[in-house]
Amino acid sequence: MTGGMNTLLDTLPGILKRLGRFEVKHPWVIILFVLIFTIISLHGIGRIETITSYENMMPSDIPVIQTMHIVQDEYGGAGMIQILLEADDVRDPGVIKAIDTLSQMIEDEKDVTGVSSIVDLVKQDGFIPSSKEAVKKILENLPKGQVERIVSDDFRYTLINIRENHKSDPVSMNDLAERIMRDMETVSFPDGVTLRIAGGVPREHEMSKLRSQDFRKISTFGLLLVLLVVILYFRSVTNGLLALSPVAIAIFWTGGWMGYLGIPFSSAMTGLISMLMGLGVDYGIHIIHRYEEEVEKGLSVEDAVVESVTNIGIGLVIVSLTTIVGFLALTASDLVLMRQMGEALALGIFFCFFAATLMLPPVLVVKDGRRRDDGNRKKNDSIYIGGS
Repeated sequence: MTGGMNTLLDTLPGILKRLGRFEVKHPWVIILFVLIFTIISLHGIGRIETITSYENMMPSDIPVIQTMHIVQDEYGGAGMIQILLEADDVRDPGVIKAIDTLSQMIEDEKDVTGVSSIVDLVKQDGFIPSSKEAVKKILENLPKGQVERIVSDDFRYTLINIRENHKSDPVSMNDLAERIMRDMETVSFPDGVTLRIAGGVPREHEMSKLRSQDFRKISTFGLLLVLLVVILYFRSVTNGLLALSPVAIAIFWTGGWMGYLGIPFSSAMTGLISMLMGLGVDYGIHIIHRYEEEVEKGLSVEDAVVESVTNIGIGLVIVSLTTIVGFLALTASDLVLMRQMGEALALGIFFCFFAATLMLPPVLVVKDGRRRDDGNRKKNDSIYIGGS
């Protein structure tokens, strides 16, 4: 293994030098390749699956998950949604009739396998008693434990229990939660009645919204802070944007190839973009910093780019390999979400390195080569005018 590493270190400078020379000679070919690869990657972003169910984040062969699958197959559902109803007195026939209407609407919804409520306790021969006294009498004659499972001791609260069997994907869960909440808003309840929803599906629905908000907030905040630090370091907006641009490209590549490779996005990856920006911006900083040093020594733009890719590239390859290997160690975890996190971060770091070494040098050649040509043109014009 040591011999293989030594061979890699011996051949790496030559490979990087050839890469640098190719980038100098054909900058637009590299830029066109980056553009095409980015377009291909963008198409893959639409294939990313988002997982929110804890079932999908755990190994499928552990007993608790297998038991849950048996329950779902044999009994038509393992999940429970609960609606908590608060009123002055839930024994009011008007309240119970409204609960009956809501229960029937929810029971007709897709993925709902059953609904139980106070209606099941007091409804007789298909009818709900018309007076509160009649409801009281029915409840008093029932076993206390049976009533307590549905109605509170002070008769201010009652539960509507909904058994569901949704698919374990965010689209299905969000759709079911939204349909039930829409039913809750549709039914007219007497004044003073409030409804609140709880359970796994509405919880995941709210978490999905929070994840989306946090993802946008964290990514934007991280981008602005990293950009500010890089601009202050270089004391140049242009160099700051250049240093960060490979990371931005790499993020699109990472997202696209997560879709192609079947690596789903989970709640653990909310800060993925910020982590990649913080770790990946180093590559651009090192390349630009070394390039400017070589230019200050008097090297031409082309030679400075080749030297930067050759000398800094060796260190970047080793740093990238160690970081990627470190993240790939997460794939040894039994938890699915940890494995997926390791795969996503390793892929992202690879693309950060790949984008920096492939994209930055040609951009520097085009940018500073044009500036050098403009300077030479102005110098020749001044000589011509002076000579005349």
